[in-house]
Amino acid sequence: MSFLYSMAESLNAKQVVETGVALGDSSLAILASVSKRSGGRLISVDRPYLRFGSEKHVGAAVPPHLRNCWELIREADRSGIGKALGRLYPLDMCHYDSDKSYSGRMFGYSRLWQALRPGGVFISDDIQDNLAFFHFSETVQHKYFVVKSRNKYIGFIVKRATDRSYIDDTRG
Repeated sequence: MSFLYSMAESLNAKQVVETGVALGDSSLAILASVSKRSGGRLISVDRPYLRFGSEKHVGAAVPPHLRNCWELIREADRSGIGKALGRLYPLDMCHYDSDKSYSGRMFGYSRLWQALRPGGVFISDDIQDNLAFFHFSETVQHKYFVVKSRNKYIGFIVKRATDRSYIDDTRG
């Protein structure tokens, strides 16, 4: 179905947070996997786009039968990520696809990484936009992988099973 679906399946992911929803194609892919597992949940964070008149379209791709496993927090990353992690922790997988600025990425990346369990997977879309993903992988001292999808690049990092750096203060 997609890279996100395959990754969630390979992890048997039950607890996933994503940032950036738009129509919800990535949400649908993740939900198609996590909904198979008892207690599987996806929490998505996406700010309202009221001035563009697209508020009603955010997450429109997610069918009604998958919405019981899904929560959408309609806030910017700076407040929404903390709320998501307060409700779902630790994470099996996270998918970053929101604020594309360097500083926005570094903020979101660090919060999500801290909540990721050892053996979990951190994924970021559009890593070609700036060097944040590469600098972040150096900061956490983990090897990264890159997948080309159409005209963009997706980066991912597998948190070492021996890495105990996730902490409980990322919630709230």
